[in-house]
Amino acid sequence: MKVFDFIIEKYIFLAICTSALTLFSYQSFGIAADFDYVVLVGLGTLVTYNYHEWLDKSYTELLQLIRSSSGMILLVMSLVMLYLAMRLEWFEAMILLASGVLSMMYFIGMRGVLPTLRSLPWGKVIVIGLVFSLSTIVVPIISAGYGLLPIVLLSIARILFIMALAISFDIGDQLVDYKEQSRTLPTAVGVRFAKWVALMALVTAIAIEGYWAYNFMIELPMMLALILTYIFSSILIFRSHRLQPRWYYLLLIDGMIGFPWFLSWLM
Repeated sequence: MKVFDFIIEKYIFLAICTSALTLFSYQSFGIAADFDYVVLVGLGTLVTYNYHEWLDKSYTELLQLIRSSSGMILLVMSLVMLYLAMRLEWFEAMILLASGVLSMMYFIGMRGVLPTLRSLPWGKVIVIGLVFSLSTIVVPIISAGYGLLPIVLLSIARILFIMALAISFDIGDQLVDYKEQSRTLPTAVGVRFAKWVALMALVTAIAIEGYWAYNFMIELPMMLALILTYIFSSILIFRSHRLQPRWYYLLLIDGMIGFPWFLSWLM
């Protein structure tokens, strides 16, 4: 049980799911995956979620953390990420860099200039969707050689999918958000309305992706995997509430990110 808790609480499972979704994107467009990029996306997720708090530490605290076992792990992962990044195409590196910058602004903002993006009710879920969209689908679409319109629309579909899952997390975190006076979508407009927003986001995403599947840009089995994923996601979102256990969100909701790849593997 301790191993299970460690895997989900330290976002190892989320990192695996993010890499799986990136791999699924390549498969959706019928092209070979860039595995250096796929692994880098997962490692970037792992580092961002586990170490973002370090950016808010004092110099003395930071030195102590660097000398700890966590610091050594971060150093090793950073070196691996640097090696993989040097093997990427320039556009892959730039898109991943943009995703990383947005992630940092989500957690720490720009001191004296901008608040953290997570403090904005609508901005929080949109930025999470944008970060995941940039890292998991934009590079595969460009690699497939598609034009600007499918890049934009399919990226929006991915934003909407992740946004819907993020809303579910906010529903589960209501007590913490009320205590910290954090304005999330459920605390700002209510849980019921937030759930309907999430549902409409999924419906819009499936409509966009269905159109491109109809035009033979998304492989049919992959489209079926997406439809099933959105159905399961809808059920989980509507069953979300503040009393659900932590694993409901870290395992089941996060699991929906990697679920399309799992379904495609079964097919």
